[in-house]
Amino acid sequence: MKHKRFHLIIVLIAGLMIVAGLIIKPYDPLGTYYSPLIRFGSIFGFVFGLIILIYNSSIFETKYWRIFKILIGIVLLTGAYKLLHLPFSNILLILAFYSFPIVYFFRFSAKKEKKLLDVLKLLYICSICFLFPLLLGRILPQDY
Repeated sequence: MKHKRFHLIIVLIAGLMIVAGLIIKPYDPLGTYYSPLIRFGSIFGFVFGLIILIYNSSIFETKYWRIFKILIGIVLLTGAYKLLHLPFSNILLILAFYSFPIVYFFRFSAKKEKKLLDVLKLLYICSICFLFPLLLGRILPQDY
């Protein structure tokens, strides 16, 4: 329980960093103070939020975990393709990331009892998996 509280405190601090950056933004036209607050707060919130999600998940005991391991391998492989600037690496990365929410949706629909946390996990995974490849492929601007 200590680790969960620690991660939750870090996520709350990250949220406060983002809010502080948004409050300072109108008074800082050069972006020297608000930009790092928002960026680091977003990164800390994402990483520790993902850790909390993994700690509270039971996906390791399901048949979908094998599919997720394969998808993680595909994402790493397409990341290497992107580093080598091979053709169609953006398309492969987008397809690999978009397959995560599809598989997670099948897992979600197979659950007999769906709680609010399950719905929030589905929305979290969908938002991360749909936005990240668009940002990485520079289809969306980095400001979002």
